[in-house]
Amino acid sequence: MLGKAKVFLARTRLAAFFAVAACLLLAAPLAAQTARTTREGVPYLTGGIGSDERAAMDAMAGAYTLKLEFARADRAYLGDVPVAIRGPVATQLTAEGPILLLRLPPGRYAVTATARGASRTQSVVVGKTGLSRLAFLW
Repeated sequence: MLGKAKVFLARTRLAAFFAVAACLLLAAPLAAQTARTTREGVPYLTGGIGSDERAAMDAMAGAYTLKLEFARADRAYLGDVPVAIRGPVATQLTAEGPILLLRLPPGRYAVTATARGASRTQSVVVGKTGLSRLAFLW
C-alpha cells in the first residue's frame, strides 16, 4: 500500500510540474508584449517576432483601433521601424517587431514608417469601432 502511495505522489508531482511548465511556455509570448503608452497618452503594443507572438498579438488586437505591419517586399518581417503618426493625435515611436497595435481616437491619420533607408506614408481612417489596418512593404 505504501508503494502505491509513493507512485501516486510521484505521478502527481510530475503532472503538476508539466502543468506549470506548459503554463509558463504558453504565457511567454504574451509576456513578450507589454502594453505601453506614448508620451502623448496613446496606448500601444509592439512585437510579433515568431508565430506564437504574432498569434498572441492577433488575439489582443480587438482592444486596439489600428494595426500596422512591416515587411520587406518578399514578405519577410521587419522590426525596429520608426513610426510617425499625424492626425487628431500626433506621436512618434519605434515598432520593435513587425506588428504595432495602437489605440488611437477616431479620425483621419497620416502614418509614416521608415525602414531600409526609405520612408513610406499612408493615410488611414480610424473609426469609433473596429480595427483599421495598414501594411508597409519595402
